[in-house]
Amino acid sequence: DSISISTYDYTKVANGFIKYTKFYVEWTVPDFSGKTEGTNTIFWRREEDCSLKKHRLIGFHLPGTN
Repeated sequence: DSISISTYDYTKVANGFIKYTKFYVEWTVPDFSGKTEGTNTIFWRREEDCSLKKHRLIGFHLPGTN
């Protein structure tokens, strides 16, 4: 129903960068609804052709949300 994702920081590393994001989601299914929020840490690696590829993603769900 509603998704909000935003980057709050990033760090350059030798072969790419690490991006720090936060998310908030509100959802509904028949007879039930909820919300969840948390943060992600994503490592974007620079490839040989100089493009960036998502190499690792770590998600952190905040306790106390559905």
